[in-house]
Amino acid sequence: MSAPSYPSMDALTRELAQLIEEAGLGEHRAALESFAEPAIRFHTHAAVDADLALGASRLGGLPDLSAELAWPDGEEGPLRAILQLDLRDLAGLDPKERLPREGWLWVFADLYWDDVRVFFAPGDAALVASARDDVEAIAPGGLTFHPYLEPAPPSSAYVGLDAPANRPGSSRRMNSLLALPDALHHAYRDEVVVAWNRRHTPRWTPGCSGNHQLFGHAETMSELRRPSDEVLLRVASDSVTGFNYGDAETATILITGDALAARDFTTARHVY
Repeated sequence: MSAPSYPSMDALTRELAQLIEEAGLGEHRAALESFAEPAIRFHTHAAVDADLALGASRLGGLPDLSAELAWPDGEEGPLRAILQLDLRDLAGLDPKERLPREGWLWVFADLYWDDVRVFFAPGDAALVASARDDVEAIAPGGLTFHPYLEPAPPSSAYVGLDAPANRPGSSRRMNSLLALPDALHHAYRDEVVVAWNRRHTPRWTPGCSGNHQLFGHAETMSELRRPSDEVLLRVASDSVTGFNYGDAETATILITGDALAARDFTTARHVY
């Protein structure tokens, strides 16, 4: 079976512009487009030999760590390896170039996600395969990456009249620049955001896979999210690997824009 094809970022941008026009929001198109966040989605597939090669991107499995990075321990023992990303797989997919073009990212977490850590190694790091039998590893899944464009959520935190611009949750509150009347707010929600999600997001089912993402919006994190925070990762419960987060939901990891620019991933934090 051939691999699925995904639209380019340019094609996504044109499609979103068309939806905005069709919803009668052409007057506000530039503002609405400015809050659409370029992102990268990734999907799991059953691991083959190439996915288990040294340094290959994968969800679960045993990571391949640099000599400077020891497997992290939490209060109750070794943390679980959640994700290993070879950043060469992401090169060219993010027009904002928020990540290095090479190197690796790793995510570790305890069982309840009270202790979550993100590590980075540059592209010239020498990796060593892990071999240990005292960790309950998640079954490995290979990853496929593609560009994605995420419209701003239609909540009052982003669009509308009732959320103050300085409320924690975003450094770029849409409502501080754009106040849509109720009728247009509903049109944006129903004819742009809902229509977009139906086209591009697999239907949610318990244990679904396919909704993992780098960057984008995190609408529901408004009270835990600082104005300087950006979404680094969303890792969903996944039927291919058997990975579960809570009640088959999605883990969200935030990082400040300054830390992301400085490649200081140790400051990344998980929020519920």
